[in-house]
Amino acid sequence: MHTQNNSMDSTRGTLKSVFTLSLGTLVVQSLSSVGQFALALWLTPSEFGDWAAAVSAMTILTALTNFGEVNGYLSGVNQSFKHAQKNALRLNLLLSVLGLGIASVYYFAGNMPVALYCLVIGSTIPLNGDASLRIAAGIHYKKFSNIVFAQAAGAIAKFLLAVVVAATTKSAFALAVSATLYSIVVIVLLRKTVSEAKTQEEDLVQEPIPFDQRFSWALNSYFMSFPVQAIFLSAQFFLSPSQLGLLYIGFQITLALSGLLSLPLNRIVLSTLSKIEQRDRGRYVSILSCVISAIVTVVSASLALAMTLLSDWLPSAWVPAVPIAIAFLVSMPIRILTPIIEARQQVEKKWIQATLFNAVESVSSMLLVAAISHTTSMIFLALAISVWKILFGIVRTVFVLRSEKLLVLLTPPLLSITGAILLAGSVWAPISSSMLTITTVILGTISIYTIFKVRFLGKN
Repeated sequence: MHTQNNSMDSTRGTLKSVFTLSLGTLVVQSLSSVGQFALALWLTPSEFGDWAAAVSAMTILTALTNFGEVNGYLSGVNQSFKHAQKNALRLNLLLSVLGLGIASVYYFAGNMPVALYCLVIGSTIPLNGDASLRIAAGIHYKKFSNIVFAQAAGAIAKFLLAVVVAATTKSAFALAVSATLYSIVVIVLLRKTVSEAKTQEEDLVQEPIPFDQRFSWALNSYFMSFPVQAIFLSAQFFLSPSQLGLLYIGFQITLALSGLLSLPLNRIVLSTLSKIEQRDRGRYVSILSCVISAIVTVVSASLALAMTLLSDWLPSAWVPAVPIAIAFLVSMPIRILTPIIEARQQVEKKWIQATLFNAVESVSSMLLVAAISHTTSMIFLALAISVWKILFGIVRTVFVLRSEKLLVLLTPPLLSITGAILLAGSVWAPISSSMLTITTVILGTISIYTIFKVRFLGKN
């Protein structure tokens, strides 16, 4: 019973921290999504396709931003923010220089727009890295309100600049320059948080960290980010810019939802797991996974319903992106478990194991897209990607929790599969299937919670 209560207390604390931190992320992701759809008033699918090509190509470098120093700092191995910031800046500047090479490839291939976007993305790597480290410092010292304010202010500034530049230039350059402004605002507004962190760590003597450990952080960080863009890196060689743009915008809906929770979820779960006993970790991960999966299923169904109802107001060129977006949402109930499962691997020093899973997912996603991108149906392509991510997510969850009791092991994946099956109907019948999904998940969650309350907590 003591273990049970510890798991519940940790879960409640994590949920509170995640939801608090997610307020800032909510503003960022919401304005980012709204901004990209607003930019559709001025930009064509082809423009977005060029941007998707640049972002996915530069992910080869941007996924290495900070070389894993954020995870090392939050996991407590690297206890000095100043030390982490110094290392990250030096390495991020190197990435910016290497970015010139990728931009040059597109330039000599005659693709000037993509080359320009690559150049801008590469030059902002140090800024983005520093902003991410400052947010990590805020998480470490529980300055959640400071983080929320900084992220919200940065997102608003980013949105306004993007709209102005898009309306003026009719170019996806608006997306590039506005992202730079976001990082600058976050850096400026979190300067006091960083100053406090440095003061508290002033007398700290940081032990040298072995190269192989740093390398494992960097590799893990790389393959945490790379899977998101892997499908576009592969697809740009097989799809037209217009098709790539539709696929990109459709995927942005799921990216906004996963981005809202994934980063704060992973960082807070990682921090929480490092403070609780190993015997409690499996139950904690299972309970939290079920709660998050149920929430995301309801939110995904609500998004599918909203997109369907609002599709009449979309420009005709963007209407095909709606069913593509819903097809990507099908995998969300299981995909959202990745940051939780990955935190379990990280806290137990299984960085290479977590990295290998992400690497396999990235490479296999690219191969899948290459194999079926000849299809004329973007909906089929999106569904195929979702099905693969569901299968891979189930294997990963079961593998990481394999040493736990059967109930703890099977509950998260089974709940996630149920959510994915319910959401699949929304691709063809969005309104009726979405309402069925929302009702079923809410009633199911209430029932499970009631049984749990009576069965376990009632005995205490």
